[in-house]
Amino acid sequence: MKFKEIAEMSSEELQTKKRDMRQESLHLRLQQQSGQLEQPSRLRLLRRDVAKIETVLSQRAKKSDYRLQSQLTIRWTERSLLGLRLEP
Repeated sequence: MKFKEIAEMSSEELQTKKRDMRQESLHLRLQQQSGQLEQPSRLRLLRRDVAKIETVLSQRAKKSDYRLQSQLTIRWTERSLLGLRLEP
């Protein structure tokens, strides 16, 4: 899966895709243990795709946290400049 494709998906779609990939990874590991796995490289590709998804999700979470923190800082500054009582 390309990083661009992952970045275009919504967070809910990414969570669903991640869950599905982890489930598939579990099944492939079970096949590997029993000696029935035909494509061992598929496990590595799944791990990488899950990592890409987790990267995008964490970047989005950090971006939203940064925006929230910026908004709070701006509001706090506006209050102090207007001489309003500063309460959290």
